Amino acid sequence: MFKYMAAGLTVFVMAADGASACIGFDDATDTFSSSCSSKHYVEYRTVGGGCYRKAHGKMTLQAGQKMADPKLSQSCGSAGKWWVQYTWCEFSQWKNGSCKPKF
Repeated sequence: MFKYMAAGLTVFVMAADGASACIGFDDATDTFSSSCSSKHYVEYRTVGGGCYRKAHGKMTLQAGQKMADPKLSQSCGSAGKWWVQYTWCEFSQWKNGSCKPKF
């Protein structure tokens, strides 16, 4: 699954196999949101700059929850434009190892 957003940061999305598109990202507010009916594990990185070039950011979202990470729009010493990539798994599948987030 791929999505591109052209406002501010560019966003690149990948969902693990069989996952539905129920996790979203608002680059204007650095906020992830869930429209899923269950808890999900989200992993993300910045490409081309930003704070998550090496270490990935992670969060768990409950059904219907929103959560921001202000570091997503911080440069952390990089210059130029970067974009956010994120992927997710249903939490119980991630926990038992049957789903592994892939970029």
